[in-house]
Amino acid sequence: MFEYLEQLRQKPKGVRKRVAFLVSLSFAGFILLIWTTVVYPDFSLRREKQGNIVSTQPSPFSTFTGALSNGASAITSQFDEVKQLIKSTSTPEFNQIATTTDRELDEPSSLFGNFNN
Repeated sequence: MFEYLEQLRQKPKGVRKRVAFLVSLSFAGFILLIWTTVVYPDFSLRREKQGNIVSTQPSPFSTFTGALSNGASAITSQFDEVKQLIKSTSTPEFNQIATTTDRELDEPSSLFGNFNN
């Protein structure tokens, strides 16, 4: 190794710079390789966990459409209740109780009683 370094010192400056660049590039590549083997499994596990979390939560669009459909069903049920209330108040039994007959209108004494006695 020391003999190679001595031979390298005797070569021109451009060759020495090229060898220094290749040695530093190989060291940086080695460090990058070790770093990716250590860090990449952590990234993949984290990505899987995030994928599981995201899949269990509903999407914002589905939440919005669910809220709209719930609101629409509540409004239609309220309208149905109002219709039912209107139908129940307009039944014949209710109208007969609240109105008078033609005979009663022709005979005022039946409405107000007989005051001549």
